[in-house]
Amino acid sequence: MPARRPASLTVFAILSMVFGGLWLFCGVCSGVLQVASSSMNFQQSGGGKQVQFDQKEYERHLEEKVPGYKIMQWGSVLLMFFRGFVMIGLGIGFLKMQTWARFGAMAYGLFDIVVPVVLLIFNVVFVLPAVEEYFQLHPMPFAPPPWSYIASAAIGALLVMLYAAILLVWALLPSTGRAFAAGAAGAAGDVGRPEGPDYYDEDYRRERRDLPPES
Repeated sequence: MPARRPASLTVFAILSMVFGGLWLFCGVCSGVLQVASSSMNFQQSGGGKQVQFDQKEYERHLEEKVPGYKIMQWGSVLLMFFRGFVMIGLGIGFLKMQTWARFGAMAYGLFDIVVPVVLLIFNVVFVLPAVEEYFQLHPMPFAPPPWSYIASAAIGALLVMLYAAILLVWALLPSTGRAFAAGAAGAAGDVGRPEGPDYYDEDYRRERRDLPPES
């Protein structure tokens, strides 16, 4: 008889698939912006004159000042797709109570705690000084302060790390391990189970009876 799925598995399965879909959507949007950003220019009025923000010049400046800037930009897009596919896969594994999904959740939780910290350090050490230098050389009247770039990155990293930590702690709980073990045992017990009028069906509350001896 299949093991009953705990509510926590259903909740994390739904959350994982929803967040996975959002990561895939963000990956598509970020990829499109990466392709289109080189030809985007913006104009601002200040001091009685028009000031144009040259996106191509801005990207060129960051490529010169930040090591591996282009690789990091496209790597971030690929990271979004990776997160999306992994989380959807984990969600399916949670619904089916697959043991591998629990270990996958542990690995993913650790991954998404470490990686945002590394990316945030990279942004603070390399990207922020380059952004500050660019706007000192090309002042814009209403440009946001450079630290706002890091602030938004830090908030995003904290949100990612928060869910990763919750997922990791949940996967490490003994009760979670027992739930996955019960699911694996139930799946193994269903293999070769005889079908017929004497099969115990919980949905119809039939009484268990001994099967007739095999001839």
